[in-house]
Amino acid sequence: MAVRYRHQKPHRPIRPSELFVQPPAGFYRQAALYYSAGEMEIEHFRKILDFDEDRVRLVLGKGSVTITGDGLTIASLEKGRILLRGQFCKVEFSYE
Repeated sequence: MAVRYRHQKPHRPIRPSELFVQPPAGFYRQAALYYSAGEMEIEHFRKILDFDEDRVRLVLGKGSVTITGDGLTIASLEKGRILLRGQFCKVEFSYE
């Protein structure tokens, strides 16, 4: 049994100008986390709240992130970018 749909509008083709729209303001300044093979890179964080070998807490643009694990170390630290190494167990976000 075939299903018929009434009043279905045909889809209009996407214009090339719609494919290359600029992202909203502040898009490239949002925090980003990347994890691969025992390394975690966090971009666009604002401040380190707490650091020890079991836990790292960072202030993000809107809220904070807590990373827990074992043997956590800071492999690289630059303005707004941190590279952590170790065994990661949990990542928690809080929006304040």
